[in-house]
Amino acid sequence: MIRDDGTSELKTCSMCKIPKPRSEFHICKRLPSGLACECKPCRRSINKKAKEKIAKRGFIADSAVCFSCKTEKPSSEFPRDKGKKNGLCGQCRTCFNQMKKRIREGIKDAVFLIYGNRCMCCGESGRKFLTLDHVNNDGNTERKESNYLNIYTRLAKAGNADPRYQLLCWNCNIGKHLNNNVCPHKQA
Repeated sequence: MIRDDGTSELKTCSMCKIPKPRSEFHICKRLPSGLACECKPCRRSINKKAKEKIAKRGFIADSAVCFSCKTEKPSSEFPRDKGKKNGLCGQCRTCFNQMKKRIREGIKDAVFLIYGNRCMCCGESGRKFLTLDHVNNDGNTERKESNYLNIYTRLAKAGNADPRYQLLCWNCNIGKHLNNNVCPHKQA
């Protein structure tokens, strides 16, 4: 039987090869037909087999070698990964955290470079003293209104200075906060 849009009322399952009503197939928007290739019962059996396979692999090794530091460590030092044969990630937590810290520091360095690498108020250039400041003191509002992707990541991707932010040292930032949006350096 042919529908008004020119498509058949029946679709053949790619697994069991049985023509079935279109309602027996899951919706799949990325395929031209708009329906999954296999019928719902066949899809359930595929999912069941996959879950059983993962459950069989539930074994977690007692120890593993980290691919970063090349040392053998107990399994408690590794995050879990069900997709791996030994049930563990290839990198220990310590190395993973160090890698993430290096990435965060690199992003922060890129943003500081965009904003001139020095405090806009007093000229302090020590990296550990610098922080990003919301010019209009609206950081709290911004965090509540948006999902607030890490501000440094967003600014580094943009690649240019956003006028809503400025680089200040911690002293100027806190002084500005405590002194009605005016840094004590500028007040004197």
